[in-house]
Amino acid sequence: MKKKRIFASLLLTALVCTPLSVFYGRLDFSAMPPELAEKAVPAKRYVLTTMQYETSELDTIWKLECYDWDDRLLRNATYTAAAGEAYYADCEYDRSGNLIYLLTLLDGWRMEETYTYDAQNRPMSRIMTNRKVDSGEIIQNSTVEYTYNPDGTGQAVSDVPSIGKEISELDQEGRVVFKTTELGDRRWTAQYAYDHNGELRYSRVDTGEDVSENEFRRTYDEDGNCIACDTYQNGVQVEWETMRYENGVLRERQTDGLTITYQDVTR
Repeated sequence: MKKKRIFASLLLTALVCTPLSVFYGRLDFSAMPPELAEKAVPAKRYVLTTMQYETSELDTIWKLECYDWDDRLLRNATYTAAAGEAYYADCEYDRSGNLIYLLTLLDGWRMEETYTYDAQNRPMSRIMTNRKVDSGEIIQNSTVEYTYNPDGTGQAVSDVPSIGKEISELDQEGRVVFKTTELGDRRWTAQYAYDHNGELRYSRVDTGEDVSENEFRRTYDEDGNCIACDTYQNGVQVEWETMRYENGVLRERQTDGLTITYQDVTR
């Protein structure tokens, strides 16, 4: 028993005396603009996304994601060369790993989102509040409430003043398969279908005045990674996208006029 107490004491001393840097990853500051790097928080892993447009370097967008030991997103910071400043969003989770709070600070705005879940960790509600930082004035409130059927399907009802009321039918995976939007006297519907990997395969939007059909034709490699996606609108191809992976990790996406790269910037 005495040996166990001595071992526990030594272990506690080691933990207390160990620098916090040992438990966190080190950020490679040289890989990004300093305005973005200063928004980083202590994390286990850092991922940098760079969106480069062919039109101008001023259109470049950098995004830094900070993850904890459970690979949950702690902070998502974004910097644009054109604006010359960075904004960020912080996340909080419950003991089950569900996102319960999201705070975004952007250009004088404070946007808060709170989430609740049932005993099966399914979403039950989402409340969003946008307010001005300087005055605290609330500009917009919106809510989403979820209900579920015995077979696992469900419904999400969203009330957003500027958008209207949305009623979404959910499949057993929680994906939207049909949506009805009402704003004043206007009413339109949308339906969605997914492929065997759970990716969006088809959408159809009916505004009451016209109908738009979109088809997403994806190509997968032998490991199940999506390596290409061609988008067709009413039978005409309107967009293409290719993806490149390294050891199963997405490293690059390309589409017309835009290249997106992903890199681990943990040292």
